[in-house]
Amino acid sequence: LVARDFVDFVVAQCNSRFRANASRTQAFFRALRRTTALRELTSASTGWVIVVKPEQAKAVKVVLESVQWLDLTFRMAPVEDGIALPLTAAGVAGMQSTDIPPGLVQELVGEPIQLRQGVELPASKVRAAKVSQYDHLRATLKAFADEHGVELSEADIRSIPSRWEKVGDCVLLPRGSLQSPGMDELRSVSSTANALDSAVCRVLNARLLGVQDEVVDDGFRSSGVRLLVSDGNPWVVHVDNRIKYTFDVTRCMFSSGNISEKLRVAKWKLAGEVVVDLYAGIGYWTLPILVHARAAHVFCCEWNPASVDALRRAVALNGVADRTTVLEGDNRSRATADRIRRVASRVILGLIPTSSGGWHTAVEALQDTGGFLHVHENVRDGEEGEHAERCAASFSALLAKRGGIWDVSVVHIEKVKWYAP
Repeated sequence: LVARDFVDFVVAQCNSRFRANASRTQAFFRALRRTTALRELTSASTGWVIVVKPEQAKAVKVVLESVQWLDLTFRMAPVEDGIALPLTAAGVAGMQSTDIPPGLVQELVGEPIQLRQGVELPASKVRAAKVSQYDHLRATLKAFADEHGVELSEADIRSIPSRWEKVGDCVLLPRGSLQSPGMDELRSVSSTANALDSAVCRVLNARLLGVQDEVVDDGFRSSGVRLLVSDGNPWVVHVDNRIKYTFDVTRCMFSSGNISEKLRVAKWKLAGEVVVDLYAGIGYWTLPILVHARAAHVFCCEWNPASVDALRRAVALNGVADRTTVLEGDNRSRATADRIRRVASRVILGLIPTSSGGWHTAVEALQDTGGFLHVHENVRDGEEGEHAERCAASFSALLAKRGGIWDVSVVHIEKVKWYAP
C-alpha cells in the first residue's frame, strides 16, 4: 500500500516525461520533413533550359548564377540554334512569370526568351547540387505549414518569390509576395504575429524583410517599401563596387539596374576636375566619381530631405566629405545657381524620364573653357541618335543665350537599361 500523494507524484513524473518525449518526436519529424523536402527539390534536374545566342551566353550565365537560377549539375552546351543553359526549379518558375531579373532583360533585349524542356546536357563536375535559397525557402515554408496544420495550394506556392533584391542586410521581396489565402491563414494560426515572416528572414539571412510597392507620388519618388520584419532601425549600408551607400529603405530607393553605368563612370579619370551633380539622390553618381574617379570636388544638388540625409552620411562613411558640397533644395533656385555658376568641367543630369528642367542651370554651371554634360533621358529604342542630336541643338541654343562662342557635339551614347510600359 502507498500513499495517494506518492501515486500523484509518480503520475505527474510520467506525464512530464511523456510530454517531453512527444515534443522530441514532433521535432524529429519536423526536421525529417524539412530534410526530405530539400532532397526532393534537388534530387533531379528540371530538364528545362534557356537557349540564347552564342555571343550572349557568357553574360546570361553570369546573371543566372547571380540569382541562383543556373543548374550547376549540368554544363551549358551548344544546340542547333544557340547555346542551352540549364535552369533550376527557381529559374523555371521565374522565367515563366514576369519577374525576370533586370540584368537578364538587358542582355536579351530585342530577343524572345526561348525556354525548352527535355534538352539533354552533359553533367558537370559538381558532385552535388547546392540547395538554392529559393528551394530552401520553399521547403521551409512547406514544413512550417505542415507544422501548423495548413495545406498550401498551388496559388500559395506561387506566392513564394523565386527572386528578391538584397540591399545591405535587408531583403526586399517583389510586390505581392507571400500574399495568398494560405499564407494569410498561416500567419493567423502562428504562435506569434510575424512567425512566418521571421522564418523567411532567417532563411534569407537578413536583418530586415520588406515588400516593394509602388513608388510614392510625393514629388520625391520616395520608397514604397513596407517592412514585414524590423528591429526598429530601417537604415542599411549597401556595398557596391567597394562603395558604401547608406539609406533608410522605407524612404529611399536603391537602383541596382544602374550597375553597368556606375561601373563605367567609376573608370573615368577625373583628377583635378570639379563636377556638379544636379540630381544627386543618395549618391548614385557622386560616390563613384569621388571614390574611384577621384574628382577634386563634387557639388551635389538634391531636394529630397531623406536623400540629403543619406548622401551626407554616405560621403562621411566613404571618407570623401572634404571633397563634397551638398546643396539642399531646388537646383533651379537663384541661390543654388549662383553657388555653382562657372565651376564645373562636368555636369551630371541623372534624372529620368527627362532632365530638361535642369538644362539651363547646367549650362550656367559649365566653366568658360567648356566641359561635358552627361544627360540621362528615356528614349524609344532605335531613336537614341536622333534624340541626342535634338538635345545638342537645345544646349546650343541655351549656350548662345549665355554668350560666347560654343561648339556643341554628341561625344558618346550609352544604353543603360531597357524597360517597357
